[in-house]
Order: sequence, then C-alpha cells, then structure tokens
Amino acid sequence: MFCQLFSLFLLFGSFVNTLEVKIQGIEEPQGMIRIAVYDSDEVHLDEEQISFFHEEPVNATGEMTIRIQLPEGSYSVAVFHDVNGDKALNKNMIGMPKEPYGFSNNAMGTFGPPSFEQARIRVPDAERITIKLR
Repeated sequence: MFCQLFSLFLLFGSFVNTLEVKIQGIEEPQGMIRIAVYDSDEVHLDEEQISFFHEEPVNATGEMTIRIQLPEGSYSVAVFHDVNGDKALNKNMIGMPKEPYGFSNNAMGTFGPPSFEQARIRVPDAERITIKLR
C-alpha cells in the first residue's frame, strides 16, 4: 500500500506547479477575493465546472498576492472581489458586474467576458500573473 501511494505521489506530485496571482486595484478592505480557474474552452466561466477554486479574505486596499497549486496545463483565471460577501458576482439590470473583477492576461471581451483563448495562460510557463480589477 505504501509503495502504491508513494508511486502516485511521484507520478502526480512532481507535476504540481505554483502559480502566483497578484491582484491589483482592491479599493475596499472587506469581503473576499474569489479565484476560479478553468482548464478548457468547454468549461470556461461555467460555475458548475470550475477546475480550481480559492477564496481569501480582503483586509487591506491596494493589492494582494495569492499562490495556488496547479498541474501543468492551459488555464483561464477569473477573479472577483466579493465586496459584500454574498458569494456572488453582483450585476446590474443589464447584466454588467457591479463588483470588481478581472481575468488572466487582463483580457477583456468586446461585448461580455473574454474567451478562453484571450485569457489562456500556460502553467508552468506562467509562474506569476497580475490581474487588475476593474
């Protein structure tokens, strides 16, 4: 049993990489930063199929850095500042976000969110990314 577990650790443990996500533009020292990572175009921005999720409390304005562990691969990263802590990206009547948000590559869509390709990063090629909230 130990040999099998050790073999799995060697097989999968060596492929885990740290991605450092620097989030800039935090204007209110409250709520949570929520990070969702997607591993393909098919699941990009599908809240039911997030590949990796992380949340961390906000205690100051300015910027914060969060380190997440990911296996090698292509990903898009979506971040939002859940200022009121209701675990939802609040939107106005026409569907525009009312809370600060951002994507990897600081990608922006023309009419709506960016595509997976616009936000795609490659791990471990990208060890550090910066996302500016808007």
